[in-house]
Amino acid sequence: MSKYDSLKQYLNNCQKEKLVLTVKQIENILGFKLPNTAYTKNAWWGNNDNKHVQAKSWLESGYNTKDIRLGESITFIKI
Repeated sequence: MSKYDSLKQYLNNCQKEKLVLTVKQIENILGFKLPNTAYTKNAWWGNNDNKHVQAKSWLESGYNTKDIRLGESITFIKI
């Protein structure tokens, strides 16, 4: 079980091909504040589940991240 499972569940229930979530919305879904690197490093939002445990939440839900606006919003695209 991962602390990012609530995001995974949210995305699993989403029927949209493209979904834009603000960082604050993601934090509300998760129930905790994201680490500083989520606000300062594009790589934190990368689509590599070998290096980023958080990436499993969207990759296993069938999404990739795109159009990362650090500290603002993330776009999730159905793959």
